Amino acid sequence: MKLKYRPIPTRLVFQDSHYKHVFGGPPKHTGTIPKDSAVSLHHVLSLDLADPFVPFESDNNLSIVPLYYPLLYGFGGGEAQYKVISDTEIELLYVCDSDKPDTDEDYPYMDEFPQRSFSLKQFSYEEFRAFLISEQAPCYDESAEDKRLLNGLTRGLVQIGGPIFPIQGAIKWECRNSECKWHQKPATLRVFARVATAIQDMTPMFGELSDDVEIYFGLCKMCKTIVTVNRCT
Repeated sequence: MKLKYRPIPTRLVFQDSHYKHVFGGPPKHTGTIPKDSAVSLHHVLSLDLADPFVPFESDNNLSIVPLYYPLLYGFGGGEAQYKVISDTEIELLYVCDSDKPDTDEDYPYMDEFPQRSFSLKQFSYEEFRAFLISEQAPCYDESAEDKRLLNGLTRGLVQIGGPIFPIQGAIKWECRNSECKWHQKPATLRVFARVATAIQDMTPMFGELSDDVEIYFGLCKMCKTIVTVNRCT
């Protein structure tokens, strides 16, 4: 897999689609359970590569890019890295510093997210401009029109493609892929998706903290495997 040169910024909209995009539901691949565990990573999204808005190109006959997150690992700060082998299999390369699930903790996490179809909708220039200003220049006095545009965008936003600025700045990652030339070397991830953990009409992923947490998905620049982390304000 590789990212397109200039991915178009889009947002997830829950509605029927011509493409096979899926949010939530049970795991769609084998390989989602860490070794010596019985608890799978959560399926967040599956992106249908037939959709021109999906920011990937594949040279190994993939038709789906799956996004999984270790919600029940890492005491709320889960991190993972995995390789997409096929449309039915992933290979976990790393899950947190311990691959033991937080089964004894009283967290408000659901076993799986409700499964729903979705479409990717391109931001208009005016929407994305207002959105970036609100994030990157909070001292700027927003116009009434900017506020109107932002009203339906900020809460529960799932963004795919385009420039993405994680809450705490660029995400550094030491690649855990032993076959990668950058194995155990820190590098900045190429972030391609952000997922709010307080999505509208869905039980918040992180309970009362969900308004302050986002999940990010990025690629190792060298081996093109997927990395996922969360950041909070």
